[in-house]
Amino acid sequence: MSDNYSYTKKALLRMLSENARASITQLSNFADCSRITASNGVKELEKEFGLFYTIEFDLDKLGLGQRHIIMAKFEKKPKIGALRQLLADDRVVQFASTTTGDFDFLVYAVSPSSLEYMRWETLVQTRLAEYGVTFMPSQMVMSHIGFIPLSSRLVSEMDMRRFGLDETDKAMLLQLNENSRISYRDLAKLVGVREDTLRYRFMRLNRAGIIKRFTVVMKKPPTAYNVAFFVDYKFTAGTEARAKKAREYYMSVDGKMPLVNKFQVLAPISGSHRFFVLGCFENDEDAEESFIKKHNEFFKGDSPTIYSAKIENVVKGMLPIRNIDVRSNYRVVNWE
Repeated sequence: MSDNYSYTKKALLRMLSENARASITQLSNFADCSRITASNGVKELEKEFGLFYTIEFDLDKLGLGQRHIIMAKFEKKPKIGALRQLLADDRVVQFASTTTGDFDFLVYAVSPSSLEYMRWETLVQTRLAEYGVTFMPSQMVMSHIGFIPLSSRLVSEMDMRRFGLDETDKAMLLQLNENSRISYRDLAKLVGVREDTLRYRFMRLNRAGIIKRFTVVMKKPPTAYNVAFFVDYKFTAGTEARAKKAREYYMSVDGKMPLVNKFQVLAPISGSHRFFVLGCFENDEDAEESFIKKHNEFFKGDSPTIYSAKIENVVKGMLPIRNIDVRSNYRVVNWE
């Protein structure tokens, strides 16, 4: 998927993924090109891939400890419109899509408490009962790599006072969540403060620590073959040693800068399944070779079982497809 694009475009997307607020000068230096080339390259990327500049939040600091990734199956598949209508005003669901494969529906749900999550899960399953839905949820406590964008609906309802932030700061966050590359001048106008005041508040937002990075995702990714995997395996004495080998593979698979990362989300989970993966592939064979065979090879001593399904129609939210330096951003946790 990356061979058809120049190094310049890949480099520009890498910088925007890691710092969406990078200046044209910073972008041109990173991509080793002129400022005009960098500016034109960003415009071309925006047009071709529908770049959406947003925020990667620190969910733990926001108090959003209930994060569930859900595999669902239907006895009778509902229409896309019905699912969109059902989730249109849902503040808990940050991403949902229909899928084709071992399961029919993928949902990422976020809430501040287990009680709110359980109420939501019960309500949604009740509303989908006519389709014979079966939910298989797992909690995503952390992620080795990747994120799924938060909806502005959820951000707007959060109490930011514990971070020393007020309603103007929240208004800034909401605007940045919809366009994290917005200029200081335009942002100041939108929230109704002077630009110098805005810059001070912006610095305070960064100090609050709730923003991991200003980043970008693609509304129109270069490959339509995006696959979600859920993995089960037994824990044995050698599981952690095998996991270290797997981590090295995931960190090195994008050694040569790609247009987008092969793996967008890698997350250990607890519940119905043990591991969740979201990846971008050329086709079914690429998904088989890059993940299924590799994972079975690494964990053959742990009897792995892999459930996979291709993302079909996004019902709510956005796929987090971007290009970051995986090795430098990979979060490693040993369970020893």
